[in-house]
Amino acid sequence: MPVAETFAPSRAPSLAGPPSLRVAIGGGAAFFLIGLLVAVYGPLIPVLRASFGGSATAAGLLVSAHFAGSVLGVLAAGAAGRSTSRTRFLVALAFVAAGAVVLAAAPSWPVLLGGAFLLGLGFGGLDLDLNVYFASAYGERGAVVLNLLSAAFGVGAVAGPLLVAATDGNRLVIGLTYLVIALGTMPLLAGARSLPPAGPARGRGTVVGRPLIVAAFLVLFLLYVGAETGVASWAATYLIEVVGTGADTAAGATAAFWVAFTVGRLLAAPLSLRLPPARLVPLTLLLAAVSMALAWWPPAAGYSFVLTGLFLAPVFPTALSWFVQATPAAGPSTALVIAGASFGPILISPLIGLTHDRLGPAAIAPALAAVIILDLGLAVALRRPR
Repeated sequence: MPVAETFAPSRAPSLAGPPSLRVAIGGGAAFFLIGLLVAVYGPLIPVLRASFGGSATAAGLLVSAHFAGSVLGVLAAGAAGRSTSRTRFLVALAFVAAGAVVLAAAPSWPVLLGGAFLLGLGFGGLDLDLNVYFASAYGERGAVVLNLLSAAFGVGAVAGPLLVAATDGNRLVIGLTYLVIALGTMPLLAGARSLPPAGPARGRGTVVGRPLIVAAFLVLFLLYVGAETGVASWAATYLIEVVGTGADTAAGATAAFWVAFTVGRLLAAPLSLRLPPARLVPLTLLLAAVSMALAWWPPAAGYSFVLTGLFLAPVFPTALSWFVQATPAAGPSTALVIAGASFGPILISPLIGLTHDRLGPAAIAPALAAVIILDLGLAVALRRPR
């Protein structure tokens, strides 16, 4: 039995008019920045290990420090609900700027970890505030706008490895790049008007104040983020160890995943005008599951990962718009849901690794498909049957 009805349009908080073009451009720049932040670590870690002499375990702590800061940043942003939107954006960008300075100048590994933590704080605050602000500010068109703006996240994710390659992992240049983008985005988002407080939601299909619904969406996002990062992280391993492709080809497939991901966000915008989130999310998860299943046939594996990125792309912004409309008076719960999503990579990636070690590399694709199918089942359960 479904745990929730498909919501009718509800009284989610929205502005008297849409945000200005300047604020929208600032939102795109900020999405680009967080995409850049999250994609740089992979190619940068080998350079940092060579510079500081750290072990692989220590290098892993860099990513852990970032995501620990991210979870705290999300929770802190959620707790600062009375602050203006402008203040929240500027504080998050200030943390990114501070982390960028530390990254560029860190003399030791512990200081570098502190820089990653600061970057994570800013990342988490921006992740929550950008998604909630633009999902809410445009009302029923929130999914359309959010898909368009968050396509910039995919562009940043593609640009991250290119930045590392172009600079040979020069921390000073990378840190300055972060700093310039953060400081340049501040005046754009300084004009963001605060969302009015949500009124009590009425009407058929609303699900305000139901902990089960919040928990279900939390798991939906956790599984999605785990699947997204899992596919991006394990595609190269699968292609090299199972299909037998070269390292360069496998790396190219990973880059193609992010390109397809960006295209998927752009294509999702017009689709969001025709399909409500409660239909679009299950549909794209179904297509992603089918695409991931194609990887079991080695000749199609490379295309499989790219198609999976294309179809996974709309899920996060569209599901967030769904959640915001379904629970318009549950603002603090949004922070909890997005913070919970941050645990997706922490939980899913080690499970994929364990599957690889116990069952062999050929089990990677079925394991990833299983995660997507679980998410699909939950998305279907959150809908009312027609």
